[in-house]
Amino acid sequence: MRIQKFLSQQNICSRRQAEAFIEQGWVYVNDVQITEKGHKIDPEKDIVRLVEEAKKILAKRTYLKYYKPRGIITHSPDSDEKSIHDIIDPAYKHCFPIGRLDKDSEGLILLTDDGLFTKACLDDKKPHRRDYVITVSKQLTPEMMRKCEQGMMILGKKTKPCKIKELKKNTYQLTLYEGKNRQIRRMIQKVGSMVMTLKRIQFGPISLGGMTPNSVMVITPFYK
Repeated sequence: MRIQKFLSQQNICSRRQAEAFIEQGWVYVNDVQITEKGHKIDPEKDIVRLVEEAKKILAKRTYLKYYKPRGIITHSPDSDEKSIHDIIDPAYKHCFPIGRLDKDSEGLILLTDDGLFTKACLDDKKPHRRDYVITVSKQLTPEMMRKCEQGMMILGKKTKPCKIKELKKNTYQLTLYEGKNRQIRRMIQKVGSMVMTLKRIQFGPISLGGMTPNSVMVITPFYK
């Protein structure tokens, strides 16, 4: 078994973090320093050890909620675009977004340097609630809402059931338990309307609250 996979399965750290520790020379197998990321071990026989520097990093993690502004990319911006890392408080540039919000959307996104927490948040087997407020170009009829709520084919797969609540004319709150690529926009377009604005206001037990664009707050992880 590759050592990164072993460390991840043992809930010690993520594979990505394991690779970073190997690069630093902070991983030992049977008291021999490991420098190769693909190093294989026998979990039944080999003893894997992390040095104190790695243990200190794992003991001190950062968990944040962030208000992503509209027009900002979550990951991998093009040369003419800006990402969260370009505008967030420099003290938190070591943290990475959990999941995505597309460029035209805004609102709550969680950030962390804990790969295991990220993995838990995105686990399809134990999905977390996601709440959004949208405005649309054409008011949704009860039938249009029903079609969205019962699930529909998007990108070759049927979406999970969701909930839609009308807040006022052309404004709705949606509750989903998944996050397919531009899912809400595709769903609304498929029933004959178009999303004009989209804001995520909740992920799991964490809410956006009264935050303003590009603001950040430290949170307590809800899964360990």
